[in-house]
Amino acid sequence: MKLHYNTQEQAILIQDGLKNHHFLLKLLMILNLLNAILNVSTFSISSIGFMQLVWLFLGLVSMVVLYNLTVKNTTSEKIPASAIKGLKEYSFFGKKRLAIVLTNGKKRDLVEVKTPEEFKEARKIMKKVGVKDL
Repeated sequence: MKLHYNTQEQAILIQDGLKNHHFLLKLLMILNLLNAILNVSTFSISSIGFMQLVWLFLGLVSMVVLYNLTVKNTTSEKIPASAIKGLKEYSFFGKKRLAIVLTNGKKRDLVEVKTPEEFKEARKIMKKVGVKDL
């Protein structure tokens, strides 16, 4: 994990490749949504089948994932200290994760923080910046 605090710019710099990962996820969700629209566009209510229900479900899941990726999350690699609300620990499929919660309501996941030592180091850097745990 490469998490640094730049004192001159008063910003946290994160280098973890999350921007590329989110780009690929968005691209796949858009393709999945387009495929779902094409498959569901020809169905009528009287002839609804199992595959139409599957594509309808996949399209809805893709829309929810796209909403979360674009509206709720950010992939910024440079976050000003004034824009940080706090540090949040959450559990995802039984694994503990850290996220930086921003004042605009978005969050920035720290996906490279995995070991207890990295958790301590990230908390130490955030404490140095003046960020509290949520």
